[in-house]
Amino acid sequence: MEKALTIINTDQLDHDPVIKNLIHNAVKIFVELLKPVAVILVGSASRGELTFRRRDNKLEIFSDIEFIVISDLKEDKKDSLKAAIKELEKPFRSNPLFHIDYSIITEAAFRDNTAFGHIRTIEMRENGKVLYGKNLFENLPLFSIDNLEHGRLRELILVRLFNLLIYTPFSIVQKKYDEPTELLFKYLLARNLLEIPTILLPFIGINRTSYTSRFHWIKENREILISNGVGADFIESQEKALNGKLNLCFSQTLTEMLEETLISYRKLICWCIKHKFNNSDDAELISIIKKNGLNMLEGRQGVWRFYKLYELFLGIRSLKDINIRKLISWFNISKRDYAVVFMILMHQSLLNHLKDDQRMAESCLNSALDILQMMSLKKYTIKDDTVYEKKWAIMRKQFVKQILPVMRWEKRSDEYARVLSLKYVK
Repeated sequence: MEKALTIINTDQLDHDPVIKNLIHNAVKIFVELLKPVAVILVGSASRGELTFRRRDNKLEIFSDIEFIVISDLKEDKKDSLKAAIKELEKPFRSNPLFHIDYSIITEAAFRDNTAFGHIRTIEMRENGKVLYGKNLFENLPLFSIDNLEHGRLRELILVRLFNLLIYTPFSIVQKKYDEPTELLFKYLLARNLLEIPTILLPFIGINRTSYTSRFHWIKENREILISNGVGADFIESQEKALNGKLNLCFSQTLTEMLEETLISYRKLICWCIKHKFNNSDDAELISIIKKNGLNMLEGRQGVWRFYKLYELFLGIRSLKDINIRKLISWFNISKRDYAVVFMILMHQSLLNHLKDDQRMAESCLNSALDILQMMSLKKYTIKDDTVYEKKWAIMRKQFVKQILPVMRWEKRSDEYARVLSLKYVK
């Protein structure tokens, strides 16, 4: 019997031929190793918003290329798959933001996935491209923006601040960066600014599933935004961010962009908790987040109980290294909310450092260290004479170690370790 041809449908993609070929080869690897039911392209590559440039006759990709692979992953294929994808990525590894990201999930889990309360599900259904196998979108349960869990939207604030923290090149902290690194960091800031409408618009009942379509809605409906307490300057900020994301063209300085990003996220948090935004260094806002939280588990009471039991397990596992009083104190704080506070302080500290306000930079960093100690099961110390740059880097690394198990992100620990160790390669 003649073997059936494997059909990988990348003709539907409007991409640079090199990127199109890269996507095709990634799907081919998934098909050969996993025999999947389907392979779906998601994220910016599926929306036509992938960022890249040609430099020295080479293609440099700034975005992840993301796939969902519907398959029963065989454990003996795991290492082979990882090695094959890593080899495929190699020619484009000069940019640390680029990565071929894939989630492997069974067909049953794909249909029943609890993440159907997430904005990414709507984006996947409207923009996802089935490049191989069955179109599983046809039989998915109906899901609309009215079904979104608001807690998941607010949790994206944590995710985006985390993304900005781990991808900040250390040479930026050292103030010893070159033009390519500055461009990379500006792109990162623009990318995170563009996620603010992703979080905000569903709260006011608006469903748009790409950066471009969200910006067009914002531009055409400024009165609605203003009536919801969002300033008119937000539109200009988004336009600059979108142009930067798509064209790698930035009119602002690095420091201006970082300040604008931090103020925008503070304003978003204020909007979510109905707190009046006062200034870019609002101590009251930090106090409110610590005390009342952002309610990131709203609508997920069963999940909340699971997480608390899981945290109890983590704490008991560390009992030999801590006393019971420390465990109780650690258990009673909301690690998600404290993580948001920690990251606001870390980013603000870096901004002050870049503006040569070292007194405020050190003050914010010490406040962040206090938060980190509360989040940590094991006490650790940093020498008083540790230089600012090294102290900032140590705290970032320690925070990543603390937050991964709490958020159950351990599967991504290798990728985060790679990012933290990378330098921009010309």
